Amino acid sequence: MANEVKRVMMLGFDGADPLILQKLLEEGKVPHIAEFIARGATTEDLGMTGVVPTVTPPGWCSIATGSHPGTHGITCFWNHTAGQPLDQLDYGFLSPCCKSETIWEAYAKAGKTSLVVNYPTSYPPKINDKLIMVDGSMLTPMFNAVAGQEMFYECVAGDFAITQRFKEQNTSGTNCVVEREIETKTFGVAAQEEIRDSLHEAKLAREREIDEITAKARARHGKVIRSEAENSVDQIGGGGVVNETRTPLTAAKGWGFDTEGFLEAALPMNDNLKRRYVLVAPDGVVSFYFSKKDTQPQAQVTCGQWTPFIQDSFELDEQAVPVAYKLKVCQLAEDRQSMTLFVTCQMNLAEDKYVFPHELLPELYAACGPVAKVFNYGGQDHLKQRVVLDTWKDSHQWQAKAVHYLAERYAVDLVYTHFHIIDELEHLWIEKTVPGSCEEWAYYRELVMETYAVMDEIVGSFLPLLADGQTAIFITSDHALLPKTPECPYQPMGDTFGMTIDWMEDNGYLKTKLVDGVKAIDWTQTRATFQRSSYVYINLKGRDPQGCVEPEDYEALVDEIISKLYAYRDPKTGKRVVDACLKRDGMEQIGLWGPNCGDIFFVHHPDFARHHSNTWSATRHYDYSTKAVFLAAGCGIKPGLRLKRRVHMVDVAPTIAALQKAPLPAQCEGGVVFQLFEE
Repeated sequence: MANEVKRVMMLGFDGADPLILQKLLEEGKVPHIAEFIARGATTEDLGMTGVVPTVTPPGWCSIATGSHPGTHGITCFWNHTAGQPLDQLDYGFLSPCCKSETIWEAYAKAGKTSLVVNYPTSYPPKINDKLIMVDGSMLTPMFNAVAGQEMFYECVAGDFAITQRFKEQNTSGTNCVVEREIETKTFGVAAQEEIRDSLHEAKLAREREIDEITAKARARHGKVIRSEAENSVDQIGGGGVVNETRTPLTAAKGWGFDTEGFLEAALPMNDNLKRRYVLVAPDGVVSFYFSKKDTQPQAQVTCGQWTPFIQDSFELDEQAVPVAYKLKVCQLAEDRQSMTLFVTCQMNLAEDKYVFPHELLPELYAACGPVAKVFNYGGQDHLKQRVVLDTWKDSHQWQAKAVHYLAERYAVDLVYTHFHIIDELEHLWIEKTVPGSCEEWAYYRELVMETYAVMDEIVGSFLPLLADGQTAIFITSDHALLPKTPECPYQPMGDTFGMTIDWMEDNGYLKTKLVDGVKAIDWTQTRATFQRSSYVYINLKGRDPQGCVEPEDYEALVDEIISKLYAYRDPKTGKRVVDACLKRDGMEQIGLWGPNCGDIFFVHHPDFARHHSNTWSATRHYDYSTKAVFLAAGCGIKPGLRLKRRVHMVDVAPTIAALQKAPLPAQCEGGVVFQLFEE
């Protein structure tokens, strides 16, 4: 290659659909992506085939390792390992689930430095040197560094007591444990005990941290064992319930300056340990104060505007902690008799465990400012939907800024980063974007398209880096999403976040019992169960702790269940639900093997798609697909190239490594897309 490729950036956009991108390119709505494609190379359809299940952790882990899910071991959103109870699931976002070497671990061996920002399956890091990492434990940076929850304040004229309502947090499923083995090495008999104790304490601390993240993830996604009534993708957005405080809006009094004609409202915060205040001026300007003793507001905005980040101090565990948050005036009546305020999650600015090295956090916040946890909402209120979009866009702009700053400041060789807006918001709205789904389907379609506008803005911020002649950029996604056919209901089989029981119980393979009044699986009489997005597990003696199926009965039972799955028809429409089933030997053809896979792998017909998790990785339905994006441009990449060959997700890591003449990850199974290279 004419110039040495000194830096490669992999920008991942979770859920981005090459089919949608093609349409937006034709309409001229993604100009920065259009410029990127013109300057670089892609496939004929802008896409690549992904892995199955088409779920976030397996996909991003394959892009980072170049290995298939059967090898790296992450085989769904939640993970299961043979030998554990069938209802024990590990949080697949976390690095202990990954058995393969990542590209940044391979680079570190060669003395190359990597920056990994908000990348699923990367957190916590497994190496200490040649790596800068910002989170990756959930969907957006610092997702778990929360000191207080988001809140809608409904300020209403009148004299009444302040009331609060919090959305329910489902914390069941606490049997989901993440385990991690830490290899220890000793360096002499005298130091052996001290080193062992030190490593043991570090191991326990990390396990507690991982368990905490797992518990938060389980609370977000609900319990493991799920009946048909709970088997809904709406779960991911938390439905239409929000945290809400109703507080009186009254004539302002007790201030140290003239407030004639002003209205005031008190805002309880910090678990009601503190109160903050807003003043509403006669002209509609809203001012935010810490105290009525303040002479200057922390921020001033009008209806529809956001404040800048406000830095405050909260009490957590009897200690003062610096926090930051933003406010938006969502609604203000002309007569000022009602007002709706939204306050983001209050972020703990001292929480450094999601940044590596930890001492980098103050510098990062000083350079890029704070970042707030995003707001998710699955209801139909357009005002709240706009808040959802605003918070996601703000978080992603911060993330792009952080990547720019850290990549330049520390002259890194490799960047891996992942943006989640398209996937998450399509989970909320894609079901409503096709004709026949609802009266406002065109409105929801535009909401979804706004997420691609955010992607285009982010790509635009990185385009100038190509001018140095030493940088190459890859743009990928892990999968895209499908809406189901409106008249086809969700099916009681397969759920990304747990185990559905109805179909198995109806067909006599699974038995339930009441335990303290709660329906539970009776494993002594259960022969098979659905588990996670796409698996059936036989409750096998000798493998599963509560196994009741004899090994000699295994094959016949697998064949029987597959036959029934193919024969099953949706009672409402009469349509066949299951598109394909594979036994374990057939699963090897699609990259699934080993102790983290089930006994049967199945996918739904697109009419019954659960967005992406129960579907092949190159399926089309309406004008959506599940295929992943693949684009590349910059140093060493042929400009204006449309590849004739197929590109696969496992090809990304080896192609990047070869472009930069770096070592491939140790378990890499993909091939180098050498046709991209100028030489």
